[in-house]
Amino acid sequence: VDAGFDFVLCHDSLPMSGTITANPDPPVTYSWNPATGLANPNDPSSLVWVDQPTMYYLSAYHTGNPECAVVDSVLVSPPPEMDPGEDTSIVVCESSPQFLMTDSLGGTPDMDGTWSDATGPVPGTFNPIGIALGTYTFTYTVSSPLGCSNAAQLGITVIPDTDPTCCGIPDAGPDNYSCNLTIALHATPGNSGVGEWTGPPGAVYLNYLDAYTTVTMPAGSGGSHWFYWRENDGMYCNTVDSVMMTFTDTIVPTLTTTDAICFGYCDGTAQVDVTGGNTAVDFTYAWSAGTSTALADSVSGLCAGGYLLTVTDDNGCTASDSLFILQPVLLELDSSASRPVTCSGDCDGQLEIHDAEAVLYSFDGGSNWDSLAVLPDACEGLYHLRIRDAAGCLGVASVMVTGPPPVEAEFIWSPTPANLDNPVQYFHTTSTGADHYFWNIGNMAYSTQPDTSFRFPEHVPGTYHVCLTAYNYNNCSDTICHDVVIDDVLEPYVPNAFTPNGDGNNDVFLMSTNIPVITRFELLIYDRWGQLIFRTTDPYEPWLGSRNNSGKTLAEGVYAYRILFEIAGTETQRELLGHVSLLK
Repeated sequence: VDAGFDFVLCHDSLPMSGTITANPDPPVTYSWNPATGLANPNDPSSLVWVDQPTMYYLSAYHTGNPECAVVDSVLVSPPPEMDPGEDTSIVVCESSPQFLMTDSLGGTPDMDGTWSDATGPVPGTFNPIGIALGTYTFTYTVSSPLGCSNAAQLGITVIPDTDPTCCGIPDAGPDNYSCNLTIALHATPGNSGVGEWTGPPGAVYLNYLDAYTTVTMPAGSGGSHWFYWRENDGMYCNTVDSVMMTFTDTIVPTLTTTDAICFGYCDGTAQVDVTGGNTAVDFTYAWSAGTSTALADSVSGLCAGGYLLTVTDDNGCTASDSLFILQPVLLELDSSASRPVTCSGDCDGQLEIHDAEAVLYSFDGGSNWDSLAVLPDACEGLYHLRIRDAAGCLGVASVMVTGPPPVEAEFIWSPTPANLDNPVQYFHTTSTGADHYFWNIGNMAYSTQPDTSFRFPEHVPGTYHVCLTAYNYNNCSDTICHDVVIDDVLEPYVPNAFTPNGDGNNDVFLMSTNIPVITRFELLIYDRWGQLIFRTTDPYEPWLGSRNNSGKTLAEGVYAYRILFEIAGTETQRELLGHVSLLK
């Protein structure tokens, strides 16, 4: 079997050329491998198409005997890359210079091709000067050494120089603005190759013949102005385009301020007058602090300190300036004087404020004001002083109206309780805030000593009214009085017999006293065998002669008693033991 010669495809599919030299009878089966790109892989002359080099293998065997197959191969390759570019149509003016036609093709054409037109080969350059107006068609062909080729077409239309397309359409650029008096001009030229800028009087160009240049207006020329880019070649072309440029005179804010009236007050104001800029109505004002007023160019409520103002015109051009609000020094009360009260609790003190700037005075924290700097009849205590100067600024201070410590009279005495056995009493002052004293002992004795004593009458018990008056250095006084009791001497009496027969005489047994000073009392009655037959804790409950004061009267006889009691005002306990006879 013979698969044929290796070959290169150009643009169309070609048939394979496989043959066999053996006896063709019986019939032969053919098979190409791979089958990709083949019209019929079982046809030795199948059409083939590839986009990359491919090795094909042809096997042949007598039908039904694949074990007898013979094989040959053939390499099929695509042609080398040939790029003539892309079809293009262009328009040129009759006076345009000659040019390489390959430069006008689209894409990236190979440079080793040939040009031709309907009449045959032509040069690779085109010169429109001197030829008839109209459209010319050219073919650019690129060939490979193996005979493959590819082509692209170029259409060239030659038009007269008087056609507007030949002059081009200049563009002076977009309208713009500048935040100063200089701006850039950016024109897109037409085809004439010449041009110049013109505009308002006073405009100064960096280069008026350059489409890309800058222009500066004189001071005071802020606002919108027209500029023109004109192209005139003196022959066919005279074109122009315009652009509006807006210039900005320097924005100058001039600030006027009023300082805070008093120290710590936030009543400063600021107002601005602005020149320059471009506004249809007014600028936009951005104050760094304060309270806006009805007019945007002013602000109030400023405390002492620095602030910033930014002014913006309609084009967003800005200018900033700073301001500083001052304040007077803090109004301080120069001095004050106070006169203490005579006695604690009195209101005969006085306050006086000394300050050369003050015109109004307050002694109660600002609740009441007066033009007098003196407060008479002042009581003890802390006073919150306020002053105002002529501007209404406030000064504050505090001062105490003092007085002597309060006199509080008090005294103690001993011994307590006292009785006629020892009627001498010792008196000791515990007063505070005092330095001298006066004692009145029941209108029976008097003393000016801090401590004193007195012997009360020895035979008459009683209650005596004792008073102490304490004084300080201003003779402020306080008096205290106490009742001093001189008790009688306690004399308990316990009978030694009683007759509980109901005759109304000596029917009961109890202890009696001359004065009612008994506390914590207990009476116990025992029979002769030591058995408790009566008990009470009430000093006024008698024994009736019966067991536990109920039932029949006990038998006559001698009974033992035990009495325990305390004396009021003392911690002394006494005990009485004895016998009592029960008689009938």
